[in-house]
Amino acid sequence: MQIAGQPSAPAKISLPPNPENFPVLPRCASDKLSDWAARVNTTAAFLDAWKSKRPSAGIVQADGEDSCLLAGRRPSKDANVALSLVKNPEEELCNVKEELAQNLAAAPANSSFTVFGNMATRAPSRRYQVIMPTGRKCEVNNKCPVLMFFHGCGRNAMPHDQFVFDSKCGANLESVVVLPWLDDENERWTLKGEALHEFVVPLTKQLLKAHPELDGDRVTVAGASLGSGMAMQAGLLHPDLFSAVVAGGLADGSHCAGDDPTTPAVPFDAKKLPSAAAIPTVDSKNWKLKSITIIMGEKELFLDEKVTAILDVLDESKVSEKVGLHMRLYGDANHPQCSIMGFNQWQGLHQFFWGQKA
Repeated sequence: MQIAGQPSAPAKISLPPNPENFPVLPRCASDKLSDWAARVNTTAAFLDAWKSKRPSAGIVQADGEDSCLLAGRRPSKDANVALSLVKNPEEELCNVKEELAQNLAAAPANSSFTVFGNMATRAPSRRYQVIMPTGRKCEVNNKCPVLMFFHGCGRNAMPHDQFVFDSKCGANLESVVVLPWLDDENERWTLKGEALHEFVVPLTKQLLKAHPELDGDRVTVAGASLGSGMAMQAGLLHPDLFSAVVAGGLADGSHCAGDDPTTPAVPFDAKKLPSAAAIPTVDSKNWKLKSITIIMGEKELFLDEKVTAILDVLDESKVSEKVGLHMRLYGDANHPQCSIMGFNQWQGLHQFFWGQKA
């Protein structure tokens, strides 16, 4: 539905990940939603899938730092759900050139973790890297939030490159960044749930126990492409451990491009997402998960399937009743580009990642 009222100037702010923290947005000056639906078939299908599941939820156009409400309810604490459409991305935040991007498999490891179960039968340990903030000191009385980032199939992780290759960005880091690595190229983050239960969860618990200066109430899980599936799986299955999820270029976490030669993109299998029955009940007193942010690109395949699948899971598990949801679509962006734009051209997300201020 279209919001009534007179149009006014767009809000000059980079939107935060959680819609409950959005500013009061004015109505857009014209019906730009129709323009979006007319762009390409994938976008039209994406919007139809969203509106069929969230008919009254806010749809926001975010051009650079100018944001206005296209349709639906204004996002707020009582309406903690939004779709943001981005035609003109914000400026790059960190100087991370493609030729400088470092493959994590070649980067020096500073720690290793003894894994369990089936992962241990292939190799006894997996590497991980911890990046400590330089802009603040983590103390028991001044704890640092944690960002755990899962790499994609190319073994790249944007937060690592932002910190390493841009000294200005590195100096602004106030979170502790944890980068778990899959050393075996044949391993997949969400396959059979092995990495979650035999590596990621026990690693997280060990770090929080060993370092009381880390804030166990503010642990974000995020990832790009293959890693986005791991972030979704970790957050939904362990909402008592992780407080926020950010999925860039949503994938199921068990496939890489080339795994299925008949598909000209990263395959997506909705059945690989966590089932509603496996997700803890939302009335758990230990529940910490507050927000889920999903970033997609207009040129990706399976957009409508992904929207429908994830919203079905959130609704059937009743997670949507308790957790804020922000879907963000970048125009003219393909699968890898949408993650880069989200992680390096979205100030609101960067501020949340770097210091969890929003």
